[in-house]
Formats: sequence, structure tokens, C-alpha cells
Amino acid sequence: KITVILVRFIPIATFCSILSVILKTGPDVLLSMLAMLGTFAVGILVMMCIYCLLIILIGGMNPIPFFKKYSPTMLQVFGMASSNAAIIVNMDACEHKLGIPKKIYSLSIPLGATVNMDGTCVYLVIFGLALARVFGVDISGGMLLSMFFSVLVLSVGAPGVPGAGLVCLSVLLTQLNVPIAGIGLVMGLDSLLGMMRAMSNSLGDVAASLIVAKSEKILDYEKYMKLYKSY
Repeated sequence: KITVILVRFIPIATFCSILSVILKTGPDVLLSMLAMLGTFAVGILVMMCIYCLLIILIGGMNPIPFFKKYSPTMLQVFGMASSNAAIIVNMDACEHKLGIPKKIYSLSIPLGATVNMDGTCVYLVIFGLALARVFGVDISGGMLLSMFFSVLVLSVGAPGVPGAGLVCLSVLLTQLNVPIAGIGLVMGLDSLLGMMRAMSNSLGDVAASLIVAKSEKILDYEKYMKLYKSY
């Protein structure tokens, strides 16, 4: 009951927090937020392209069947906004669509949902640096190095549940001496950002499973290519 009551007040708290920051920093901060969102979206697309290159260069396979078959599952993961919740649908896609054997995905998918948080890494770096600029905080070379290790640790340790990235970002902002009020700017967008992070993380888990199965020569390549023409 207490949790339900608190959740009802979150939209009001988010609105007040964003309004407070805008009044302190000026309306230009809205443009900065849109720029951050666009940069993050580009970062997620770049990660997808990197996975595509890994499938080509390391796996030696055509990535088009992978993306065409996995795209419906990607939409499911996008709606879930949770890497942990997506474990079952990712396993189902590995077995029935991509021909990845159970001995591979039964380990790689749960492990990836815990430690493979590339979308969270992109999120922390972009919004950490952008909020530092919004609040006029100079980031030195030493702080960038420290930020690198912090982002690595935070992303690996972040749970694959909605809202975890926001908590990690608050820790990073504290380290960078950025006012914690900056969280209010991101809070209103975090639901959408969480969906994109989960989608990128899950895509990486399945792509890595595919590459490992191919390298171990246990991938059902006929199944991988068989349904390709039906899409």
C-alpha cells in the first residue's frame, strides 16, 4: 500500500524537480536535455552496429537474419525495460529462432543480464558529462580516468531492473561534484532511456551467444538461415 501511494506521487515529484532545475538554470536546459536524448539514441545505434560487425568479423556470419529474427523480441524487451525480465524471451529467441543450443544460452543469457550493461555505460557517460556541462563543472583528465573506472564498476553492478540506471547516475554525479539536482532533469526521461538501455543490453547478450555458438561449432546454422526467407 505504501509503495502504491508513493508511486502515485512520482509524476508530481518529477514535475516539481524539473521545474526547479529549469528555474535555476534557465529554459535553455530543455534544449540540452533533447541534445542528450539524441546523443544517447545515436550511442545505442552505434552499439548495434558494433554487434553487427562482431557477428561479421568474429562469427563470420550474415547479420541480417539475426536482426530480422530478433527484432520482434527486441520490441518485447523494449517494453519490459528490464534485462532480467527479458531472460526468458531471449532464451526462447536463441533456441527457436537462431539455432543456439541450450548449453550456450542457458549460461550466457543470465550471465549477460547481470554483467553486460553496455547500454548503461553509454547512458552514464553521456548524461554524466552533459549534466556536468549544464552545471558548469569542469572535468579534468584525472576525473575522466576516474569516471572510466566508476562507469565500468557501476554498469557491471547495476541490477537489470527499471530505474537502476538513475541510481547509478546519482552516484556518478556525486563523484563528479555535479549537483544532485541534475537527476531531476533525467528523471522524466528515465522510463524511455531504461527501455533503450534494456534493448541494447539484451541485444548484446544474444549476439554474444550467437558468436560463441558459432565459434564452438555447435550452432544450428541451418535453422539460423532456414527461416530467413520467410521474414
